Amino acid sequence: MYSIPFRHLFIAAAVSILSLGSLSCDTRAPGNEVVVTVRPLYGLTAALMEGAATPHLLERGTDPHQTVLRPSEARRLAGAGLVIWLGPEFEPGLAKVIEPSHSFALAQVPDLDLLPARLGDVAPKPQVDTRSLDPHIWLSIERMRRLIIHLADDLASRDPAHAALYQRNRAALERDLADLSQSLAARMALLAQTPFVVHHDAYQYFENDYGLTPPTVLEGSDHLPVSARHMAEVYREVEKASPACLLVETGQPGKLALKFTGDTGVRMVVADPLARDIPPGPDLYQAALENIASAFETCLKP
Repeated sequence: MYSIPFRHLFIAAAVSILSLGSLSCDTRAPGNEVVVTVRPLYGLTAALMEGAATPHLLERGTDPHQTVLRPSEARRLAGAGLVIWLGPEFEPGLAKVIEPSHSFALAQVPDLDLLPARLGDVAPKPQVDTRSLDPHIWLSIERMRRLIIHLADDLASRDPAHAALYQRNRAALERDLADLSQSLAARMALLAQTPFVVHHDAYQYFENDYGLTPPTVLEGSDHLPVSARHMAEVYREVEKASPACLLVETGQPGKLALKFTGDTGVRMVVADPLARDIPPGPDLYQAALENIASAFETCLKP
């Protein structure tokens, strides 16, 4: 099972702990639990930890960028041995309750090549905002292959007893992700030039990896009210480009999406970028990316 060493507040305490050997294997014990805040990251973590322990998923039905925690959730995060999360830039509601020395933040991994957020401008090429970054990095399989190298090393350093297991799991997961990416590339190759519309601009990493056309965006990432001028530009682009569909996220379509499809006749396709409808487990990430690819196929195939 997974163990996390206590923080050594005093030299005497450190000597005492070292003399006791490893910590309890029970990940339910205070200070030992591994908590993951986003479902796709949970799938990758569960795959790396399989055979050692099962991490805890912080289930939330709200936008992870705008989280308001319940007291029980805040206590769980504050008492966790390790929290795996996007980072304070993308989950600001969690920053005050996560101890930096007990966390692994994607935003701080050095070689993931985070993309700047797009401003939600209408096609052909949305402009980028160099002041902020796009948080939907898990939709890039290649970047997640780089991530799991760092994450496996972090887990091994915190739990040396299972270091070899984490590295074996990492190697197997890397192979799975490489095969998955190759499969998705073949499936997306015939769809690259087809225009489409998204309700929320969540798919930039997936589009870049597989050469898809940048979409027209109904609602920007800041969730501010959409201006009449922006919608007029959207309708002009739709008339010119004849997009294949509108991609919306799992859940009840918003009023803006319903009005848009009613006005234009563009069909609506549901995607699930946060993997809300996939049961938690070590195969969650692969299932999530398969589902995203299927949604694009449903959207973009003639």
